[in-house]
Amino acid sequence: MRWLITGGNGFLGLSIAEYLVRTGNSVSGLTRRAELPAWFRRLGYPGSIEALAGLIQVEQPDCILHAAGAASVTASWGSPVEDFVDSVVSWHALLEATRRSGIKPKLFFPSSAAVFGNPARLPIPEGAEPKPISPYGFHKLVCEELAAEYAELWDLPIVVCRLFSVFGPRQRRLLVWELFEQIFSDSLAIRLQGTGLEERDYLGISDIAEAVDLLAKTQSSTLLETYNFGSGASLRVIDLVAILQRLTGVQKPVVPGPSGRHGDPLHWRADNGRLREALPAWCPQPIERGLAECLATWKAGLF
Repeated sequence: MRWLITGGNGFLGLSIAEYLVRTGNSVSGLTRRAELPAWFRRLGYPGSIEALAGLIQVEQPDCILHAAGAASVTASWGSPVEDFVDSVVSWHALLEATRRSGIKPKLFFPSSAAVFGNPARLPIPEGAEPKPISPYGFHKLVCEELAAEYAELWDLPIVVCRLFSVFGPRQRRLLVWELFEQIFSDSLAIRLQGTGLEERDYLGISDIAEAVDLLAKTQSSTLLETYNFGSGASLRVIDLVAILQRLTGVQKPVVPGPSGRHGDPLHWRADNGRLREALPAWCPQPIERGLAECLATWKAGLF
């Protein structure tokens, strides 16, 4: 299949692109950065919706992954307007450019469990009422509404992927990477930004990429599909630290923060039954295996 990926130089876009190429797909990417692997065909970044529509016409992709945009709950508090532009405006531009192109590739939008906020019950089904508690979560929810608009009014096939807590070897930010840095730093303790009792549902990027690849090849009876991308199991941050210390062989005392971070939910666990039903052969790997792969890559300095 022919794929077009926006934000191809980021953790999500580059990681999924790498998987897609390995499984026999053709991948090209929109990115302003030139430093990309030789197998990733880099395209210039169009400066207008019209130019983007023309590029889509030329490329004729079967699928488009929108991996560009904002990726930080914390940053969204300090710069909500920038977060809105990076999230909502960029996604709307891609939807409109695709509509104007006259072709109908399947579009994949990486949304977030942040749209749920603090859920009323666990695990969280796709049909749970959205109650975001951060600018980032609100803007992802707006993007989902735009997806519904373009699917309903212009018959664009769209897959909304609600990502829970993602980790992978190319990552250089967020919790797993930050804990790794502290474990191998000169600091005498690991200091948490939250209490350590927050629960998250972690899913490795290779499992996400596999699901995206399989969904691209799966026929659906509806134009708009929404799936929770989580393992279906939750883990406290303090227990994640224990696993990382066991894998690295480095033991340090853990100093929790006095309270949770602003805008972060207390508990997350995905109900991934809908995704498993759509992809019967898909089975997330154990978190220990995924973390071990990350640690080996980071220690070796491969990326």
